[in-house]
Amino acid sequence: MFILAKFIKSTWSTKKLAEKYLGPFEVIEKPGTHSYLIKLPNHLHAIYLVFHISQIVSLSNILNHINPLPPPIEINSSLEFEIA
Repeated sequence: MFILAKFIKSTWSTKKLAEKYLGPFEVIEKPGTHSYLIKLPNHLHAIYLVFHISQIVSLSNILNHINPLPPPIEINSSLEFEIA
């Protein structure tokens, strides 16, 4: 599981350059219906280990955000690609 880095302070100079997701991390347990207990590395010891379900993203959700290439367009019997 990955954690959204939106609310975690980083050392990057701007938010644009900062990572969007931190991880992957191991889920230890699910203490509630909308929370997960995550095992974090030692350098993140100051962060509380329980995260709301809205702050957690699985790897499959991240990989599904890749947009496919547009289909080729055939003009005068030669293939051309339209870049949007």
